[in-house]
Amino acid sequence: MRSRPDFQSMQGWTPHDQIDQLRSKLSLKDRDRQAYYEASQRAIAKNENLVLALHAGNKDHRVALAESQNVRICLCTFLKLNKKSFHLTTNLDFLNDFPP
Repeated sequence: MRSRPDFQSMQGWTPHDQIDQLRSKLSLKDRDRQAYYEASQRAIAKNENLVLALHAGNKDHRVALAESQNVRICLCTFLKLNKKSFHLTTNLDFLNDFPP
């Protein structure tokens, strides 16, 4: 709940003193609001930079993962081809063991 100015405690004050007191409270509140706004803007900028950095890092990781998967696919294909050629040469060697 918002607090209201305590006019009861200002009863002995002159109107000029009361106005000065209220102006200083208003000024303090305005400075507090401005400080909160500036801190919020700094936090927003910091978080935006963090998000951009994380996006860039994620992109690098995705590219590296894709490259590693491509290498794995190429390696598997290479091994399958070598396995087939090994079986072919082994079968040919086996046929060479028989006399003509």
